[in-house]
Amino acid sequence: MSVAVALAGAGALLLPLARAGPLLVDVGTTVSPGLGPLLGEPVVRAALAATWVAAAAVATTAALRAGQRQVAADVLVLGLLGAVVPPLAAFALWFGGWHGLRHCARLLLDDQRCASWVAAGDPARAVRVLAGRAAWPTLAATAVLAALLAGSVRAADPSRALATTLLLLLALTVPHMLVVLWSDHRARHPGRLSRSAR
Repeated sequence: MSVAVALAGAGALLLPLARAGPLLVDVGTTVSPGLGPLLGEPVVRAALAATWVAAAAVATTAALRAGQRQVAADVLVLGLLGAVVPPLAAFALWFGGWHGLRHCARLLLDDQRCASWVAAGDPARAVRVLAGRAAWPTLAATAVLAALLAGSVRAADPSRALATTLLLLLALTVPHMLVVLWSDHRARHPGRLSRSAR
């Protein structure tokens, strides 16, 4: 079930890849020689779309049976986004509108002071504090991303430049995943980690 939910949540990635595969052949080949031709294969693109549809059906059915209409609605909206909106825009909207916002919400609960304000019914205060802390890192990350994208657009070989940018962003995914894993582990086992820190 968790695999189905994860795949269903990736609708803004799998569906754009299925739709825009041929446009990404050069970029994919630069990232990895075998990836580009694979993205251009109609069978692979159809498999990506079919995988998402099957996962979305399982996740939506399970969510409705559990009375979680918001989860079902999220899956359907993500599918619509990935199927209709231009591929890069679909991914950007998913990343900022779902993935990023949910991580920000998790940060509110990871910080003890912010979590206490949320529990006390003052989430606005917690959001203001988190936004203040995140302002400079956000500006720095936005400036770096803008520079990378501007360099890709102006490069003599945009496909190669975009591939390099994607590799840099993918390299950030591993430490990001490790931090989230550590945060989840800490939330599940707070006593164990506090004892080990002594």
